[in-house]
Amino acid sequence: YIAILGDSDIKKNEAFETDAGAAVTTMMLRATELELATCWLGAINREEISKALNIPEKLKLLYLLAVGEGAQESVICDMNDADVKYFLDENDMLNVPKRSLEEIIIED
Repeated sequence: YIAILGDSDIKKNEAFETDAGAAVTTMMLRATELELATCWLGAINREEISKALNIPEKLKLLYLLAVGEGAQESVICDMNDADVKYFLDENDMLNVPKRSLEEIIIED
């Protein structure tokens, strides 16, 4: 796991999202080049993890990035009725529902 932290001594307003997103994306791309799997974890107990890792108060735990050998392959599938739950299909392939481009692209 890689802990992605924001330093409040560097950014006083604690607007770390853009920097964190760029950093995590870059690490995920490099891991892919190295044939490693990744998982960007945002639904985490930040307070408990910060305590366990003895993270100083000036540092804010933003995300974790799991990196390692992939246990399974996944495919992107269409989202049905706004259901974002991942599921295994009849071939034990992990399906990851995503909205279609038509739903997320705004055109004038």
